[in-house]
Amino acid sequence: MKIIITLIFLIPASSLLAQEKLILKLLNQELKREVQYLQKNPGFVGDTLIILQPFTITENKMLSVVVKKAMGSGQGYQIIKQEAPLNKIESILKDINVILVTTDKDVAVTTTDVYHNNTTKTQEYNSDLFFLHLSSGQQNERWQDKMIGAFSKAGVTLQKEIWAD
Repeated sequence: MKIIITLIFLIPASSLLAQEKLILKLLNQELKREVQYLQKNPGFVGDTLIILQPFTITENKMLSVVVKKAMGSGQGYQIIKQEAPLNKIESILKDINVILVTTDKDVAVTTTDVYHNNTTKTQEYNSDLFFLHLSSGQQNERWQDKMIGAFSKAGVTLQKEIWAD
């Protein structure tokens, strides 16, 4: 009897974990493609991007990522960390960048500007926008559908918003 009860609780939990792994796979594959695109296209008007911590989902169900980007002014670089609870993410959209939108200002963002003279400036704030650092992909609505499906199977309903190339 104990085995049956244990299985009743473990099967749905393992299914959710599998979907979280799928979410991470989709996000990290796309982020790697973005980095490769930027490296192969030096004429691309955008930021240089380095993955410091790929997308992860913590035990507390927090989605997070840490990237390093060149500052537009050429004076150094910026380290950007974003975290948001999975259950607060409500939609996915694409304008210039692919963005996950939360119900409120549920995205904790920490930016550290590192200047060439070795001075730093750190800011922490909350936002309703979780930037995925994906901007070079075109005609990728199918990826959006895969993300919506993976989130849905993980118990999070994502609304489909504007998807502009």
